[in-house]
Amino acid sequence: LCNKFQQRNNLPLRCMFEGRQGKPFALNRGIGEAKGEILAFTDDDAIVDTHWLTSISKAFSTDVSISGIGGRVEPFNENTITFRTYKERTLLSSPYHLYNPLIIGVNMAFRRNVIGAVGDMDPQFGPGTKIGTCIDLDFIYRVYKRGFKLVYLPDVCVYHNQLLRTQKDIQSLNQRYMIGRGAFYCKYIIRGDIKISLMAFREIYIILKKIIKNLLKGKPIKFNIRCLCNLMTGAIYKLTDLENHKVK
Repeated sequence: LCNKFQQRNNLPLRCMFEGRQGKPFALNRGIGEAKGEILAFTDDDAIVDTHWLTSISKAFSTDVSISGIGGRVEPFNENTITFRTYKERTLLSSPYHLYNPLIIGVNMAFRRNVIGAVGDMDPQFGPGTKIGTCIDLDFIYRVYKRGFKLVYLPDVCVYHNQLLRTQKDIQSLNQRYMIGRGAFYCKYIIRGDIKISLMAFREIYIILKKIIKNLLKGKPIKFNIRCLCNLMTGAIYKLTDLENHKVK
């Protein structure tokens, strides 16, 4: 497939093999091999807009203060549940922008000096790992925390072609996101990060409030309990990984 694509286009495409399982290792291999000053990221279930690369290039050349961008994620089919269709240019000025993140891994780009400053993707997050998600959330927060300018630009667009066929698939994906967020919270809480600690407290407080409210009204609380358990599971996974690294 790569060879056929290369024959039909003038892009300097290179296909590489990464033997270690997991998306973070693949991304870090790509980062290490890339030669350009702007590194753009998308996923295997995305179809980029015709003007995707030119829009990214224009964004960085027009505003030299921008260090990273994310863009619009339109649904490609009716099964897509992960999308970002905001129409307004938005500066990421608060960590609360991460709660329902504007910038996600399927459509983002950074200057190379950003990668050099914050380091590679965390190999404990993302598909192929026990935590399974939030590799982009973790990386973007590290970029934000270092004071780099991050902007959401609706003109930079991809189409997300998710293959979620059943309600069970959707529930499983949402569960993985919750587990990932629990691990993300845990990573920064144990580092004494006040802002992330407050975000975690806020989410847990909202869930507990819903549980009490539903109990008083005689409504089911199974979903709310599951959400709380997923956050805790993610935190346990992260703590377990940290202990394993200490042993090694």
